[in-house]
Amino acid sequence: NFQNLSKNDSISLLEKKIIEKNNHEISFYFYEIKRKSNETELQKKQLYTIAFINENKKINPLAFKAFNMIFINDEDDLEKKYEMIINEFLNVNHPRASFEKEKTANEIILDEGY
Repeated sequence: NFQNLSKNDSISLLEKKIIEKNNHEISFYFYEIKRKSNETELQKKQLYTIAFINENKKINPLAFKAFNMIFINDEDDLEKKYEMIINEFLNVNHPRASFEKEKTANEIILDEGY
């Protein structure tokens, strides 16, 4: 699931959380990828999440969900990001729910330039 990695990129497991939904244990793994750009020497940090259903206290590698990547920075409260991702997953059947503040057009442009 980690595509286009270069030899300068690094992957770190940040957190593992186990939750229960519909009498199933689900393991969430939160990874940080630091991508180093050769042109600017800047590192872009990305948060990747993968969730697996547990069977008999072991993950089932065939029953998983990979979430969209999120750009993060040093000022972000990662615990809040983890909870947002988990809440969004748990409430996937509630399409009108919003789990984070909507960004203005200027904020979106600034985030993409990071």
